[in-house]
Amino acid sequence: VIVMWFILSKTRLGFNAYSIGGNREVARLSGIPVKLNIVIFYCISGLTAALAAIVQTARLDFATPNRGQGMELWVIAATVIGGTSMFGGVGGVGRTVIGVIIIKSLQAGLIH
Repeated sequence: VIVMWFILSKTRLGFNAYSIGGNREVARLSGIPVKLNIVIFYCISGLTAALAAIVQTARLDFATPNRGQGMELWVIAATVIGGTSMFGGVGGVGRTVIGVIIIKSLQAGLIH
């Protein structure tokens, strides 16, 4: 979380992410290499998903192909509750963490 916060708030890559998310055409016209940055964002997304899968597999001591199935709605809900726009350009890592804490608290309260 700290690394992603640093990348998104203190580097050119983070500025490019918010710019492209806000308006792709304006970002392209201002000289940001949109296609290259999108490829970089997808690579970062894949690496973080792989890291999460490794951590979860290590925690449970086994792996199945459908281990994370059904978690998508919880992730989207936590992101939106944290204040990230589904249309891009607005959001932050800290607010997303708050959204995750809220969702996990609700989930724990509803299940137990």
